[in-house]
Amino acid sequence: MARSAISLVALAAIALMTVASPREGHSTDAGGTFEVNSVSDKVDADPGDGVCLTVGGKCTLRAALQETNTLPGHQTVVLDNNYGYAVGIGACCEDESLSQDLDITDDLTIKGSGMAETAIFAAPALVDRLIDVREGTQVVISDLTVKSLDSGGPMPQGEGCGGGIRNLGDLTLARVRVSDNLVRRSGGGVCNYGVLRVSDSVIKDNVAAFAGAGGGIVNYSGGLAVLERTTISNNRADTLGGGGVANYGTMILRDSVLFGNSTGGQASYGGGGILNGPSGSIQISNSTISGNFTDGGRGGGGISNYDGGHVTAVNLTIAFNDSEVLGGGISTDADSTTTIVNTIVAANENFDCRSGLDSVSPSSGGHNLDGDGSCQLSGPSDLVGVDPLLSDLADNGGPTMTHALLAGSPATNAGDDARCPAWDQRGAPRPVGPVCDIGAYEFGAVVPTAGSLPGDVDCDGALTPFDELLLLRHVGSLAAAPCIELGNLDCDGDSDLADARLLLRRLVGISVPECDSG
Repeated sequence: MARSAISLVALAAIALMTVASPREGHSTDAGGTFEVNSVSDKVDADPGDGVCLTVGGKCTLRAALQETNTLPGHQTVVLDNNYGYAVGIGACCEDESLSQDLDITDDLTIKGSGMAETAIFAAPALVDRLIDVREGTQVVISDLTVKSLDSGGPMPQGEGCGGGIRNLGDLTLARVRVSDNLVRRSGGGVCNYGVLRVSDSVIKDNVAAFAGAGGGIVNYSGGLAVLERTTISNNRADTLGGGGVANYGTMILRDSVLFGNSTGGQASYGGGGILNGPSGSIQISNSTISGNFTDGGRGGGGISNYDGGHVTAVNLTIAFNDSEVLGGGISTDADSTTTIVNTIVAANENFDCRSGLDSVSPSSGGHNLDGDGSCQLSGPSDLVGVDPLLSDLADNGGPTMTHALLAGSPATNAGDDARCPAWDQRGAPRPVGPVCDIGAYEFGAVVPTAGSLPGDVDCDGALTPFDELLLLRHVGSLAAAPCIELGNLDCDGDSDLADARLLLRRLVGISVPECDSG
């Protein structure tokens, strides 16, 4: 039976985000590759001549971007494993990468050697954000860290969004750490107005100070953000709310964890983990929201949903969050709707849910577990006033931390199997028993090793829509997925469109026999 947690909307959103890969070779022509060989922040000697060289004869990151901004087509900039490319020369603010932030105005891939090996960081003189992706661009940034070291200088009026990265185009962040960024307004780590995809990444220790929302990420009205297998931790929003994430557009969040995020006492709308704002729509699945805190506004230590917002949560674990006002787990105002299915809401301080007066209880799609009964659930097979028997947040396998279910947990074999995703937050296949478990963790399930799961063409140990995208790109000869041999699902000797169709059926939960041409 098809499972609805991975919706066709989500698949379409992933398909919008084309991931380009570097071309082989070392040419500096249009469509080629620039290899940066200097960590200094100096401008190109002659932007547009197709050669990345400063007056001193080196190729810097800024010089490479000045060249790629003027050349047609999609270029690639490769950073070696030197830890640290400083950004911050000159005066603020212009949009051609001449000074201060790195402005990207043409299609581009920036590739480092890994989050722990390569970093783009703020020089002491930086008073702007680090990276600004402009309108009409398709950009991929992978395998590096973006770190401002608490620069967060005063930005001019109208520029105050995104302490680390602002996206106005089509941006993919893959295996990227965005940390220690500070902005005077919204989006301490990342500010999105366009199409944003974040995968296998870490967003941590960022701050939206003063009149700001979204300590880690803010997604504005008209923006589309898809986050998967990502850790969002220890971010803070001081004034409006959304310590981890603030969403005013459309967001899909799956297979991820938000923990340790917080808001300040002036945060009028709350949402230590997630703030879903006016008319915002967010689909969350297979994720853990734990240990987040808000001390102001409408509550919602885990999730605050207000002013016409829509939240749909499938197989979440919302636990150990805290709020100074009612609703340590979830707060939903009377104009908004929060629908939960197969979800644990338990062990939150100051009640699991806020209800009464100007707030409403979550709408139950059934098979939820409410630890203290404050969510007033009455859907099919809901468990009310029950301890889910959760372990501490820990590394239980997979890319992100989870709360494991202890032996004897009432959440075991209590989910609606028709609604469960085909894997849990860790990428372990569901169900183990007769039906799936409630929450983000499947008791007894084994996390597959990378490179062993049929269809896992990106070798991350899980089947996701990104695998389908890479397989389709391989068919179109746009890129070679690292584990493309795992894409041969019908066992005919090659990976083609028939295999992509089989993978899509598996992603939406349709059972497909091994080596079935479909």
